[in-house]
Amino acid sequence: MAPLIEAGSGTDGDGLLTVSSNTGTGLIYAGASTDRHGLLTVSSNTGTGLIYAGANTDRHGLLTVKSKTGTDVIYAGASTDGDGQLRVKSKTGADLIGVGANTDGTGFFFEGYNKTGEGVVQLSADDYGNGVVYAGNRKGEGRTLKPGP
Repeated sequence: MAPLIEAGSGTDGDGLLTVSSNTGTGLIYAGASTDRHGLLTVSSNTGTGLIYAGANTDRHGLLTVKSKTGTDVIYAGASTDGDGQLRVKSKTGADLIGVGANTDGTGFFFEGYNKTGEGVVQLSADDYGNGVVYAGNRKGEGRTLKPGP
């Protein structure tokens, strides 16, 4: 039987902790990525990766959660500019919710998607700090509500 818990160092000398099932399937890995950033992964008893916590390619923090079939369902991390982002997807990988910072620097941005992945609701802030609401249909037709007279 393979050891269930191993602590030591990886091939590069970085600290390493692994937890395995009694069948030898890796369940938890805590150590360093190939880029030598901190990394934590959690897998199911079938070996499917479920959780990744580490760094993205720009060295910002990243958390991804997958369904039992391996489909990404949650992404929490940072854009290339360093602004926070959150994406929630369906079990098939279709976008459901996107939240983050507006690319123009005016504040937040929220977008909701229908079951086929089209953006049908948007909430954001305009250049003056006022709220903006958009609601549309699956064809991309809709209306934007802005405060004012």
